[in-house]
Amino acid sequence: MMERMKHALEAFAAGALFLLFRLLPLDAASALGGTLARAVGPHLRVSGVAYDNLSNVFPDIAREKSAAIVTGMWEHFGRIAAEYPHLAGRAVWPHIAVEGTEHIEALKASGKGAIFISGHFGNWELSPRILKEYGLPMGVVYRAANNPWVDSMICYLRGRTATAQYAKGTSDAIGIVRALKRGEVVGFLVDQKMNDGIPVPFFGRDAMTAPAVAEFAFKLGIPIVPMRVVRENGTHFKATVYAPLQFLHTDDHARDVHNAMLKINSVLEGWIREFPEQWFWVHRRWPKE
Repeated sequence: MMERMKHALEAFAAGALFLLFRLLPLDAASALGGTLARAVGPHLRVSGVAYDNLSNVFPDIAREKSAAIVTGMWEHFGRIAAEYPHLAGRAVWPHIAVEGTEHIEALKASGKGAIFISGHFGNWELSPRILKEYGLPMGVVYRAANNPWVDSMICYLRGRTATAQYAKGTSDAIGIVRALKRGEVVGFLVDQKMNDGIPVPFFGRDAMTAPAVAEFAFKLGIPIVPMRVVRENGTHFKATVYAPLQFLHTDDHARDVHNAMLKINSVLEGWIREFPEQWFWVHRRWPKE
């Protein structure tokens, strides 16, 4: 009963905020979300995880620099939350510059399915909208929110741009495979810890990594395409679609999968080093030591 009441209160608050953000113009909503998160986020207990991760990844980082990254991270993700109600609106589209459209056209011409990869980096939620504008609609794999009512709200807003949504876990794996076999595109966020994954170095330390994208791609013979959407200033973004990654195929399938995920982790690592405040450092990505 208490948990249900807690979920109801959280859902009411989230719904009120989403409504407020929807009523505001995009720029104002994003700025308000960023301001609220910047004021509250650094004082939350979970920010301690971000500081631990930063000190492990960058052992020589100064406390002032860590604090600036954590504060910038919260502002960035507060903006993302406020931008959710505007994902499908026309106001956001003129704010997005897109590079790598030739890779989108090549995928469309191939008629094959493809896996797009990113992480909780930049505004990843804009990726389905961008690909849809270029005639390559994308389904997404997502982790359900702990609050089912809040999850329903987020899925509704995301569903205005994504053609399908697959909850993480084995229950939707068959649906993902069927979509890829039909020549559809599916997006994965590959930066979260998976306890029953495989250990793959990430920033020089083994991190339990989900091998699903490599397994799907190798089994179905489809490409893995990195894509990022970087916030450049306020609500202005630069989206980049990269060439499909190339992998070595040998008789050792397990090693091939490991090496593929190592390359994918390396791509994400490069992005994060370039824009550290645009990655969600509060994930417990590495085992505790």
